[in-house]
Amino acid sequence: MIPVLEAIEFKAVMEGGSTRPWQVTALLDGEPVPYVVKLYKPLHNEQNSTVLKECICSLLAQQFDLETPDIALINFSQPFINSLPPDMQAFLADRDPR
Repeated sequence: MIPVLEAIEFKAVMEGGSTRPWQVTALLDGEPVPYVVKLYKPLHNEQNSTVLKECICSLLAQQFDLETPDIALINFSQPFINSLPPDMQAFLADRDPR
């Protein structure tokens, strides 16, 4: 099962990548853990099931003993969103909330 974790801190926007991935800290069993979060526009998910494909590919890679980071779905609570800089809030508003 893919865990759903709570983001507690925004670290940075990563260089490169069409999704402009974010580095965040999330809670895993009460401990802070770094994660990279890809943020997709709604159209990407509606037309391509992008998040589903990312999850399936990661799970398959694990089955073939390929090195891949642990995956999780990261929830952004309203207090987390409110703590973001205004430009990151605006960027997030254009992304799929699912």
